[in-house]
Amino acid sequence: MANTTILSWNVCGLNAQARRDNVRTLTEDLKPSIVCLQETKLDVISEYTIFSLLGRDFAEFAYVPASSTRGGILIAGRRSSVVLSDVLLGCFSITVAVRPASSTANDDAKWWLSSVYGPSEDGDKSIFLEELEAIREDCTGPWTVTGDFNLILSEQDKNNDRVDRANMRRFRRTAHALGLHDLNLHG
Repeated sequence: MANTTILSWNVCGLNAQARRDNVRTLTEDLKPSIVCLQETKLDVISEYTIFSLLGRDFAEFAYVPASSTRGGILIAGRRSSVVLSDVLLGCFSITVAVRPASSTANDDAKWWLSSVYGPSEDGDKSIFLEELEAIREDCTGPWTVTGDFNLILSEQDKNNDRVDRANMRRFRRTAHALGLHDLNLHG
């Protein structure tokens, strides 16, 4: 995982050209090794879409299509930095094995990356957490999870007074059981 940079962004839709241009500009500025986009709202993501959105160096990608006008997840890897393999598609996630482009398939440099877009419906949240547990069972070794969980670990993470404490406790228990650590990101 050393020297691997990840851009993870809930883009709230990529159907507008202005939004795609913003993603392209940020990708060119930050030069990430991997791009994870949530809520793409795209049913189909072609190679042409990837090249216009991220550039020609992002030839490896996997996606979960949007359902109508909701959801959609994309993971794309910069060809000169990483190799993506072993793609696992879930209802609320994409998981890939990541290796540095300079490594061989036999070395121990492989690690797992999941990009998630958690459901907004309360009834689906337990299914989402079960999906995370299943991913962990299938993917042994180092694992990073990024994205929009649509769940919170503490009341301070909420920007209003409506806190679903049962889902918060369930998410906290699952994160603890999976050994996940919350990274406080700024910006």
